[in-house]
Amino acid sequence: TNPKLVAIPNDPHLLEFQEDFANQLMLFEQRAAKDVSSIENFGYTTNAINSQKMIHKVLDNHNKVVDEEEVLRNRLFDMLIGDWDRHEDQWRWAEYTCAKENHEHCSHLADNNKYYIPIPRDRDQAFVKFDGVIPRLAGRKWVVRKLQHFDYDIRDISGMNFNGRYIDRSFLTRLDKQQWLNLAKEMQQNLTDSVIINAIKLWPDTIYQLDGEEITAKLLSRRDKLHEFAERYYQVLAKNVNVVGSNKDEKFEIIRVNDTITSVKVYHLKKGAKGSLYYSRNFNRNETKEIRIYGLGGKDIFTLEGEVNKGILIRIIGGSGNDEITDVSNVKGLRKKTKYYDTKKEQNIVVCEKNNELKNLVSHQKMINEYDRTEFKYDMLIPQLFVGYNIDDGLFLGGGAAITKHGFRKKPYAYTQKLVANRALKTSSFNIEYNSKFVDVIKKLDLAIDASINAPNSTTNFYGLGNETKVVNGEDKSFHLVRFNEIKLQPNLIKDVGKFNEIQFGPKYQHIDVEASENRFITSDFAVKYVNSLTARNYIGIGIQYSFNNTDNKVIPTRGINFNIGGSWEVEAEHTNMNFGRLESQFVMYLPFGKNVVFASNVKGVHLIDKFEFFQAATIGAQNRNHRNGDLRGFRRDRFSGRSSLTFNQDLRIKLTNFKTYLFPGQLGVLGFFDLGRVWTSNDSSTKWHNSVGGGVWLSPFDMLVINASYAVSSEENLFILKMNFLF
Repeated sequence: TNPKLVAIPNDPHLLEFQEDFANQLMLFEQRAAKDVSSIENFGYTTNAINSQKMIHKVLDNHNKVVDEEEVLRNRLFDMLIGDWDRHEDQWRWAEYTCAKENHEHCSHLADNNKYYIPIPRDRDQAFVKFDGVIPRLAGRKWVVRKLQHFDYDIRDISGMNFNGRYIDRSFLTRLDKQQWLNLAKEMQQNLTDSVIINAIKLWPDTIYQLDGEEITAKLLSRRDKLHEFAERYYQVLAKNVNVVGSNKDEKFEIIRVNDTITSVKVYHLKKGAKGSLYYSRNFNRNETKEIRIYGLGGKDIFTLEGEVNKGILIRIIGGSGNDEITDVSNVKGLRKKTKYYDTKKEQNIVVCEKNNELKNLVSHQKMINEYDRTEFKYDMLIPQLFVGYNIDDGLFLGGGAAITKHGFRKKPYAYTQKLVANRALKTSSFNIEYNSKFVDVIKKLDLAIDASINAPNSTTNFYGLGNETKVVNGEDKSFHLVRFNEIKLQPNLIKDVGKFNEIQFGPKYQHIDVEASENRFITSDFAVKYVNSLTARNYIGIGIQYSFNNTDNKVIPTRGINFNIGGSWEVEAEHTNMNFGRLESQFVMYLPFGKNVVFASNVKGVHLIDKFEFFQAATIGAQNRNHRNGDLRGFRRDRFSGRSSLTFNQDLRIKLTNFKTYLFPGQLGVLGFFDLGRVWTSNDSSTKWHNSVGGGVWLSPFDMLVINASYAVSSEENLFILKMNFLF
């Protein structure tokens, strides 16, 4: 596209564009419009089209294909110059007619068919400089991995090619590793030292003096490693490969040649007869773990054969149309290595031998046989911060990691697991939390596992039961402190009901050991009527919860509703007559006012049934044991305890700005809040409602998390609170 850097003057002829474009540096390039038959650098094509039109044509008819060698040549050049922003709109496609008896570009199609060669454009991210500490952190896999610094090597080959992942996984599926390496070595031979040096010397002298020698040295280094880049990225793409037919009729021949090689060939079908070869590749089990074969439309035929000890997992997705599948293959072992997906409404013919390898997963699900070329997602391993501050525990410092794994037809992921831990510097207690969710574990039931350990000597507060309990020995803030060790485990099965609803149910276990600390409220005469025994307890139970959530963003919600209601029943293992039930519900609503203001409202209630211990009470305070975020921000942890509790929280959250600093991008805002709440106990005549007010600031780096610092004022305390999220 012959891009040039130009300066736009402050010219009134710009009209309505004058304010935006005057006195700016711009990248000026040729546009590959439809007919560019007179332009050499566009290949004299009479039809240059965008990516979406090209994709539609290729998927609609197997007589139209993409020249994958030319795609690879361009993508290797992208890696050479460090141009990471190669999404689908960065390409035009030159259409050509296959020359008679010359099928070099079009995978051996019949004469007079079409093939497409890429025309790259908009190269505004070549030679990008991200050399600061924070920008380099921003380019990690767990942040924005596509932000790759142009260096002597490529640190993250998948991140370098992140924006081009859909093009690559659609149109780099035919070539094997040797073809990748051969093309890389050919480019290395053509990109001689003099070619690179002279190209960079074409820059204006003032620009060359700044970075010319450094960029030249880096290009020479990357040129020498181009075959390494090719092999590394080939290994990434080869792990899971999509073989895609078209909306016409095709025949797919899959042969398990031996324990290492699986051959896949696709032919045109015309009136049921096998025609010319459309696709051919031998897959190596040491490189490829899974092949997904999509028939798309038409009446397709799939055949599988070969007996092996080990083999690649093959998924056949029939697509629309009545298909025929014949499987006489076999792979030793208990797990089926061939899986077939289609809808039951279609009149498909499935022919299998008695001990065949096919697992028939035909179902009534409408989406089961569809092809989504943008469904691929990279697995993620993300470091986690686990920090906070409150007046009772002081500063918490810690962290951990969260992993997200993706899989076929698993949305939004196959599973996610998070493990974090932190330590309170003031009390020396630590918290360990594990949370996970596994999708479609039992048919359409998900499995969630939540576990936590609070030890040694984790802390809470206990002031007695009642809505107007007093602070005893007010000079000693630690008098009401309670130390305990606790283990919790709760696995739940989850059923999604529609897009926004879910029901979860499962068993739960709790071990708790409260310390009988001397000279504390818990062992004083004040607590005799509330505390039965300070021995270790074990509780087992079962719970169920319904949730509705249609909020627009998990990190910074601006509109929608989040509602849940549930209950549980728990029994003390050593004394089965000591059991109790817990009912709780929460309703959260987010209302936007313009683009930058959100009113957030939260109502939460808890009620206990039958006999319960003081540590199981419904509590309210800036933090509480059963709800880490708390609810009444102007009061200490678990300040009031009772059989029932009800709280109201109102936040006004204002986004001040979206920012892009040298350190990181994100959002900055402020908030103000008002909290109201109380508890009830048996024979409690109190009519008092406790309230607190306050405000704070919040920061969201990369829009991935929220750091929230606030100051709350109540009739008892003025508290500073630091959290890694909003209260709700």
